[in-house]
Amino acid sequence: MFVPMAVYRPDDPQTPIDIGEGYGPHCLGASFSFSQALERRRWLEEANATWFIPFLERLAKGEHVPIAEIRKAYRDIFGKEIPCAMSHDL
Repeated sequence: MFVPMAVYRPDDPQTPIDIGEGYGPHCLGASFSFSQALERRRWLEEANATWFIPFLERLAKGEHVPIAEIRKAYRDIFGKEIPCAMSHDL
């Protein structure tokens, strides 16, 4: 069984969004620009990341969105801190 996930990597200006079926080495997924990720809303829905779409829309327009704002939105919606890790820790 796979766990769909969406990952925002703010340190990668070209393809900062990863969307995939999980985090293992054999899980399918890809990296996208903000606008490319917006074209894959179904994938975002499967990853329970629709809350992030308004941020993607702003980021795609070139707006700077503070990480603190994203974390607060996640906390307000899910009642817990957003999962954060280095990719090698996943």
